Amino acid sequence: MKILKTRKNLNSVISFLLNKILFPKRCLECNEPDTYLCQACFNEIQIYPEIQKNEYLDKVISAVEYPVIKNLIKKFKYQYIQELDVFLAQLIVKALKEIDFPENSIIVPIPLYKKRLRTRGFNQAELLAKEISKYFNLPLENILERIKSTEPQADIKDDEKRKENMKNAFKIIKPIQEKTIILIDDVLTTGATLTEAARALKENQAKEVWALTVARG
Repeated sequence: MKILKTRKNLNSVISFLLNKILFPKRCLECNEPDTYLCQACFNEIQIYPEIQKNEYLDKVISAVEYPVIKNLIKKFKYQYIQELDVFLAQLIVKALKEIDFPENSIIVPIPLYKKRLRTRGFNQAELLAKEISKYFNLPLENILERIKSTEPQADIKDDEKRKENMKNAFKIIKPIQEKTIILIDDVLTTGATLTEAARALKENQAKEVWALTVARG
């Protein structure tokens, strides 16, 4: 117990040094202290949910246009500010106020390839999925595995090359018959990643596949 208490105290000191002295928290939009996104700036983000679908995705809902929160997404993914997950997930929640999820729905984050997960240290889609799962009281299950090391989709500009990049990238690791899968990811661009995941799910008897993303474009 003494060792655990000492470690906890040490972590508290390190957190204080990082957040208060070396890299103090400030709102990324207005510079207000002690938060990465203040309530006023969060409230200014306009939600315009867009609903789409395709051959494999029964419904795709994106909360905002990507340019509106481009800075937040980049800080979240590439500067590893994990605490932004709550703010970004809340944008999805705001876009889903009128949505009723089908019976037997489960939340499933888009997985990262294991090497990229080790490098980044976290899966941004899983952090978002945990917040969505808690808010809507839906089970979260990691039923997808990324079995192919793909290039980052953001680095590929051609739509067909994006599709080829993601081809056969996922496999199913748990039974999903007659369940509605709610896929979670941060950004929808061409939809190649979500569509490939949905294809694998539909071919393994998923009843429906939805996709929820923070941003589109």
